[in-house]
Amino acid sequence: MAALSKQIQSLGDSSIHQLIPNTYSHFRSLEGTHKCGEGVVQEIRSFIEKHETVTDFSIIGYSFGGVIATWVAGRLFSENFYGMNPRNFITVACPHLGAVGPVQRTVTLSQSLRRAFVQNLGGLTGLELSHGDPGRLLLRMSDPESPYFAGLR
Repeated sequence: MAALSKQIQSLGDSSIHQLIPNTYSHFRSLEGTHKCGEGVVQEIRSFIEKHETVTDFSIIGYSFGGVIATWVAGRLFSENFYGMNPRNFITVACPHLGAVGPVQRTVTLSQSLRRAFVQNLGGLTGLELSHGDPGRLLLRMSDPESPYFAGLR
């Protein structure tokens, strides 16, 4: 993402503003999509208050940041986000469907170890990405009737 940021800066277009959220950096990303997404929404609100001329926005997310970006897009959509105009939504190498496959009848030792690792060391985020969270967030986010999905239209 740093390389993309540098490319955008090199355009020299003063009408393009960038916000690179830092609320879920390092181990804070283990706190789950909802908490990370709430932090990003707060950062976006603060950014917009400082840059009142911004009317259009795009969202780009990489890896787990893409899951957070999807959550943020749904949240902003449900709030009609100051009447702003969404332009682009891009995710790269994002585990929208989770980090481990669906539960199967027969599972290899490797699959069992990977699931246990993600669920036990990945915090709430690990549970979400392995479909072990009680709220089944990734499944809800992929529902075409959900606000998360609607925010991508």
